[in-house]
Amino acid sequence: MPNNKLSICLLARNEAANIARALESVKNLADEIVVVVDQTTTDNTAQIAKKYTKKVFVKTHQEQFHVNKQIAINLAKNEWVLWLDADEKVSPALAKEIKRVLENPAYDGYEIPRKNLLFGKWMKYSNWYPDYQLRLFKKSQITFPCEHIHEHPEIDGQKAKLNHHLYHYNYQTISQFIDKLNRYTSADATYFAKQIHPPFTSQLIKRPFDEFLRRFFAFHGYKDGIHGLALALLQAFYELVVVLKVWELKKFDTTYEKKTLATVQTQTTTIAKDFYWWIKEVAINKAANPLQKLNLKVKRKIGL
Repeated sequence: MPNNKLSICLLARNEAANIARALESVKNLADEIVVVVDQTTTDNTAQIAKKYTKKVFVKTHQEQFHVNKQIAINLAKNEWVLWLDADEKVSPALAKEIKRVLENPAYDGYEIPRKNLLFGKWMKYSNWYPDYQLRLFKKSQITFPCEHIHEHPEIDGQKAKLNHHLYHYNYQTISQFIDKLNRYTSADATYFAKQIHPPFTSQLIKRPFDEFLRRFFAFHGYKDGIHGLALALLQAFYELVVVLKVWELKKFDTTYEKKTLATVQTQTTTIAKDFYWWIKEVAINKAANPLQKLNLKVKRKIGL
């Protein structure tokens, strides 16, 4: 039977409130724990991590933080790595599944479903679940492109999905969301500056409203209640800020300023139609029988 030892790697910055929970969940799973602490950390993240491992390394802050993720993985001595964010924890069932998989792994990497807890609630919809993450892998088969803040690791090999969950204690306050939004939108604006061009008026309206419709209706965020509504609005606001920051990078371009009102009128007309379509779609999905569904589809078609 293969002796596949496991290194668990984390990157942390000001995670004193979370990191003990993460490390406690894997202390009996790991053969090695590697923690890279961002040099700009101002709390006692490193001191807490040292209670669980001697392999705590302080590294220079990188705006593209995937650079430090790759450094942490490179520091691991074992071929098999489990990546864990500091605000996550491994469920006992997942730990058992990982041990079982490593007895005779059939793939080069494994995606793990993740339960995101936002503002105190597990988000089942809004495209927040099952949120598969490639976290268990052979380190020789993984690279981070280090080009975009939201990128995922790339695997040179075959992958499969596990059944049990990571728990992600995501945004617990609105302030946390806004703080991260400000940092992440700056990175996104730099990345998207080559893709978003004048006129900005249409993008200022279209991108946030498209995001809201996608999250709240297409991904059934309304089933998450007020949490789903709040998150859809916050994520729409995120898209708005990205476009505004791109506009700022473009020196507040006013090339098409005279068309602002006409653009707003066109976009809001389209948005009204989209809202109508999705509201009817929800009603169709909730209809009790096929005849009711057909009747609602016909009414939507003719605009009733």
